Amino acid sequence: MQIRECILMTEKLKCLEETNMKRLVKNMRLTKKFLTSILLGLAVVFVSMIVLLSQHQKRVLVDDLKEKGTNLSHFLAAISVEPILNYSFDYLDIYVKDMTSGDSDVVYAVVLDKEGRQLTHQEEEAGDTRGLLEFTSPVKQGDETVGTVKMGFTTSNIERDLLKSQIIILALSVGAMVVTSLIVIVLFRILALRPIDALKAVMVKVASGDLGQSVEVATNDELGELGRATNKMVSDLKNLVGNIRQGATKTASTAEQIAATSKQVKQGAATTSHTAEETLASMEEMA
Repeated sequence: MQIRECILMTEKLKCLEETNMKRLVKNMRLTKKFLTSILLGLAVVFVSMIVLLSQHQKRVLVDDLKEKGTNLSHFLAAISVEPILNYSFDYLDIYVKDMTSGDSDVVYAVVLDKEGRQLTHQEEEAGDTRGLLEFTSPVKQGDETVGTVKMGFTTSNIERDLLKSQIIILALSVGAMVVTSLIVIVLFRILALRPIDALKAVMVKVASGDLGQSVEVATNDELGELGRATNKMVSDLKNLVGNIRQGATKTASTAEQIAATSKQVKQGAATTSHTAEETLASMEEMA
């Protein structure tokens, strides 16, 4: 029962949202509708562009970091052979510090012997390995492996650079949308609203009875076709009104003629009646 009530409530809310959206769109002016459509299209394009560019940039930066990590671990392994063989572990520490100092991408760098014992003092960081790339390179003397180099690189700098790039692209996108909106509003007013306002003014005057109005048509686009159709409608309406007036004039003239004839008939009837009365009176006198 509760599930059914929840479904009914969800459907009611959906219907209410659709009704509110239709009412909102219905009450919007043409400029807002057109501008909203343009901005929605631009927003979709810019968001897609930001996502695609971010993915491409991240892939390129990660590849660069992987190449950097591989090269540095190989280089550290190459210069660690002699200190390991001579048990000069202080030199290993110096090499590791030189490799890691001033490089914010390097999280740790350690050198291990062939049994896996750590030979340098820098500790390998444990814990959360998310955003961490680890590179391992063997330390070899000929064909013999005498140790291992392990280096960890963080991708936090990449994420920070990506965020900066996204902010810059977003700011440029917003600026482009604002400029585009201004251009669209100006052009829409010049190309569409002015002819529509002129057409509206003509129709208002025609509705008030002024059939001498006409729309000035300067283009061959849809608005020009609408203006020519309006002029034809006004011309046809003017002809129709003229025909009705002519018909009304003829009808009035015919009515006047009928009235005159009726008056003459009435006068003739009165004369006939008077003559009949005189004749009757003469007959009575003769009798």
